[in-house]
Amino acid sequence: MKPADMTLSENLEDYLEVVLLLCQRHGHAHVNEIAQMRGVKKPSANSALNALKQRGLIQYEKYQPVTLTGAGLKIAEVILQKHRRLKEFFVRA
Repeated sequence: MKPADMTLSENLEDYLEVVLLLCQRHGHAHVNEIAQMRGVKKPSANSALNALKQRGLIQYEKYQPVTLTGAGLKIAEVILQKHRRLKEFFVRA
């Protein structure tokens, strides 16, 4: 996959972060939990998860738990750190 194809929208970054948080908590994520944490309906979550799967960032099959690939884990950790730094900055400001 070309680097340009790996550009993620803020929305997809947020989904990847949610998958990471759920995987850290439970070892995997479920679409229902992801949709609930994102405040969306399951079809919206499914669309986002399919986009992440196409980019090779998650392992996802319908009716199965969602997990991160190695590449997805690396990117999700960077996103989580970025979001934590931003939150810390705004709390201090």
